[in-house]
Amino acid sequence: MQDVSEFLKASRKCKKSRENWYADELLELVAHIQEHAENKDISKVDYCEMLDAVIKRANLIKEKMLEDKELVVFNPKDFTDNCFYKQPNADKPSIKTVSNVIKRYLGTMNKQDIHTLCEKFGKDRVLKELDNKFIELFEIGYYELKGGMRIPLTGDYKNYGVYKEILEIVESYKEIK
Repeated sequence: MQDVSEFLKASRKCKKSRENWYADELLELVAHIQEHAENKDISKVDYCEMLDAVIKRANLIKEKMLEDKELVVFNPKDFTDNCFYKQPNADKPSIKTVSNVIKRYLGTMNKQDIHTLCEKFGKDRVLKELDNKFIELFEIGYYELKGGMRIPLTGDYKNYGVYKEILEIVESYKEIK
């Protein structure tokens, strides 16, 4: 655990990163508890109270992070298929980026799931991510399948059949007012 205390010393000397402020803050709280635990100068009751305070602070940090429009609580039960099934605790709600969720579900070409995306994030956002996904693929110049087989991509992505099919699904979504 010496690494944690060395990190804390270094982070105090330099300016904290705006992107990782939450990690710095939690590391400081955990290091404080660790120091007391190593010195054995607190009772188990005090130790548990300190842990409860860290948990409370961690939940506040989580809420603050979720205010960021790019992060979302992803619940796999909202979709017909779970595109994140290989991840730990995949059947439970987790924090994901909006772009990641949209791009994964666009790839399924499942009409119901794509309409769920439109409902949750808005049709315009889904269209934006669809364009971004295909622009990236066409810049690379190929789509690589599992096993290493590559499908070359040339020309304008808007003329690509798969793009047109997904676009049609997104366009067919009617917003409920």
